[in-house]
This record gives sequence, structure tokens and C-alpha cells, in this order.
Amino acid sequence: MNNQYVSLLVQLKNYSLLDRTDVTIKYNRKVVDLLQFFYDNGLIQSFRVSKEGIDISIRYYRGQTPLSQLKWFSRLHFSNILSYAEICKIPFKGRTLCISTDLGLLTIEECKKYKVGGNILLIC
Repeated sequence: MNNQYVSLLVQLKNYSLLDRTDVTIKYNRKVVDLLQFFYDNGLIQSFRVSKEGIDISIRYYRGQTPLSQLKWFSRLHFSNILSYAEICKIPFKGRTLCISTDLGLLTIEECKKYKVGGNILLIC
């Protein structure tokens, strides 16, 4: 997994465990793609790109945030690559699974819709 992704995930998880609502990080294009995925799937409240960096608002519901259960799977020398057929066999409901594909970052439902496989990045 990309070092920028790991840094972002560690920061978001740590801030969510500290009950912080706002985070500011350095700008990076790949990080913006991951934040867009988080926003589209309701894992963060919002984010805004500015000259100073990226301002992120963490989503809380009844004192809990989905980011507190964040786990990443990809390692430097080990990857979890699944084909479309393997993805179709996964009965995955209730949590968000982030898969890196040729089409970008997709959920498991989107992978089934577009009939693509990919590398499992994280679960939340």
C-alpha cells in the first residue's frame, strides 16, 4: 500500500480515537482519491482542499465513528488480489470493503456491478 495512504489512515484512525472532529493534512493527489472514496461511502463528513493542505471533518454518529474500526490489508510484500469470481463469492454486508482496481477505488458492490477484481486495501 502507498505510504501516503498508510499515513492518512493512521492519522484518521488516531484522531477518531481521540474524538477529534477536524484534521488537516498535507496535499497529495492519491490521498484526495481515497478521501473521495471515504466521503462517497459516508466514512467522513467532508473534506476541503486548500493552499494549507486538506481539511477533513470526521463523521460521528452517537459518539462513534466508522473510522475507529478501520483495518488495512495490503502489506509491502503481500497483497490480497481477488478476481471477479472470488469477489462474487464474498457475502459481505454491513461494512465497507475498499478494493483498488483498474477503475479506481471501488466497494465490493461496485466491483460486482462492473465485473472487475482488484487488490483489497482496507475494511471499515
